[in-house]
Amino acid sequence: MTKISVLGLGNFGTALARNWTVHGKNVCGWTVENDVFESIKATGVNEKYLPSFDLPGMGITMELDTALDRADIVALALPSHVVLDVVDAIMPLLTDSQVLLDLAKGLAPGEELVSNAIGQKLMANGRGNSLAVMAPDGCCGSSRTCNVRSCQVTANAVHRVLMVVATVKSARQKSEGWMARWKNWSIAMKPVLSLVKR
Repeated sequence: MTKISVLGLGNFGTALARNWTVHGKNVCGWTVENDVFESIKATGVNEKYLPSFDLPGMGITMELDTALDRADIVALALPSHVVLDVVDAIMPLLTDSQVLLDLAKGLAPGEELVSNAIGQKLMANGRGNSLAVMAPDGCCGSSRTCNVRSCQVTANAVHRVLMVVATVKSARQKSEGWMARWKNWSIAMKPVLSLVKR
């Protein structure tokens, strides 16, 4: 069974984690917020960001090594101003077979796309991980009130990405170099991104 690690359990990360658990995926969520951790651990609900929805069977941790242990997919559901710090922290914990799914909205320092900055960090560290990018417009933002319907539609689109990830993951073993994989991802992601924009 595919194990998905969701790093960041705000509105968007929690909605995605819920969708994946409901669809039978093995999900482990990671947060730095103690109140979010305690809430999910005690009640199975993220009372701070998505209070009316349970997270059936989702694991929860505040330790990155636990979150990444045996994960096939690492979903980065983090604000753009912290995602690169977390990427630096997980770099020594990654295995080459893990696929990173960048869900961060916004720009990295220097007006650079977050996905480009993550790709450069992977290359600089000699990592061969695939990187998928998914940044939906208008979903969840920074507000504490989440449009769950919008997140659910987005979560379903991301669920489809997981099927693409599995296909590309096996094909990636045959591809040469990070840039070739990046090109394949950008081509594969166009139909999925068009679904999200609807």
